[in-house]
Amino acid sequence: MKSLSFRKDLIGVQEELLRFAYKLTANREEANDLLQETSLKALDNEEKYVPDTNFKGWMYTIMRNIFINNYRKIVRDQTFVDQTDNLYHLNLPQDSGFESTEGAYDLKEMHRIVNALPKEYKVPFSMHVSGFKYREIAEKLDGQVVFFATPAEEYGEIEFKNQLREQGKIRYGGGKCELLRIGAFDDIDLCLTHHIRPGNEILVGSGTGNGFVSKVIRVLGKASHAAGAPEKGVNALSAASLGLQALGLNRETFRDEDCVRVHPIITKGGNLVNVIPDEVVVETLVRGKTIEAFTDAAKKTDRSFKAGAIAMGAKVEISTLPGYLPTLAEEALPELKHAAEISASGIPVIEASGHAGGSTDVGDVQHLMPVYTFNTGGVKGGLHQIDFEVTDEEEAYIVTAKMFALAAYGLLKEKAQRSRELVDQYEPVFKNSAEYVEFMEQFDSKEIFE
Repeated sequence: MKSLSFRKDLIGVQEELLRFAYKLTANREEANDLLQETSLKALDNEEKYVPDTNFKGWMYTIMRNIFINNYRKIVRDQTFVDQTDNLYHLNLPQDSGFESTEGAYDLKEMHRIVNALPKEYKVPFSMHVSGFKYREIAEKLDGQVVFFATPAEEYGEIEFKNQLREQGKIRYGGGKCELLRIGAFDDIDLCLTHHIRPGNEILVGSGTGNGFVSKVIRVLGKASHAAGAPEKGVNALSAASLGLQALGLNRETFRDEDCVRVHPIITKGGNLVNVIPDEVVVETLVRGKTIEAFTDAAKKTDRSFKAGAIAMGAKVEISTLPGYLPTLAEEALPELKHAAEISASGIPVIEASGHAGGSTDVGDVQHLMPVYTFNTGGVKGGLHQIDFEVTDEEEAYIVTAKMFALAAYGLLKEKAQRSRELVDQYEPVFKNSAEYVEFMEQFDSKEIFE
């Protein structure tokens, strides 16, 4: 298996390598082909790289050599004169012995791998091995594949994101929510999405999941010396503490079937130990299985902190920001299950079900188009926690990539018949991103209570 550091270095030089490839080829499509060929050659020869040496220079050398060899081959092919009566040599297949020993070995290995695939999945890979360019392969399929590497997928650092909102850089705190808002999904018909998960199984499909709104609660009091003149102060920390207690007492009003989750943290509790705190900042997400559930819990959260402020004579500012919509239940896509069986024989494939208390902005995309989810393993520890660790790079990276590729082909082959069926059968909650944005704006508010 390839080392993680080697892969990170390889990813880190992709942009510079693409510029270099374009200088060599003066053609954007050929530059992309040269970049991929160089990356594959580097992965195949990782053991030849000496760690802590000039990795970029090593990659440039590989690319330059591949370009020169390809150029020599082109020149050789162009200057060959077939003097046989029946043009025997010109009619020979390109892989009939005129390739170099190394090239013939690589081609043979690629053919072996491709031939191991089920018949229905061989077509695009066979075309690639035979020298067809990506555009030519795409023409045999009815559709395009667009990759989204979603930034800010996790909804954290709420106060920081509110600062970005004030600067006009974002409006929503979730990556896919923001991409929906700016129209990045307007020309997308359906999605395949993946998330890693601890364990050794491959999970296909999804159950339901919580939606939420986020809140930043600023409790404002009056500073005073905590020992010399405490009676002159208004303790914002005490007001916030009362709000947290009131919220805790409200938990018995949350219905079990609504799976409500409210989990605040105090990000600012005061300035000096001998000064009555005049500002306390609380961040929280208010989650629920349905929009009605988290809306009800959000109202109770607001009431709790207003009560704390009243009790202590403080002021409270509550900023609410749209979070994620609830995740919708989705049956396991047969094409993804089949892709898992081909890509990782021996790894159990199970179908997702039930409800999760967590949240994902995949739910927002589901409200506009069909989304089909899968999760691979190869990791251990808690997600988004310090003990998270990749334990099986093959399953975490390679199997994931294979499943994406095979499932995408299964959806686009035969004039994308399967994709058209799925899109036609789907009943989205919102017709377009404009309707989605209009709905989300109701959760954007700021209230001041004193």
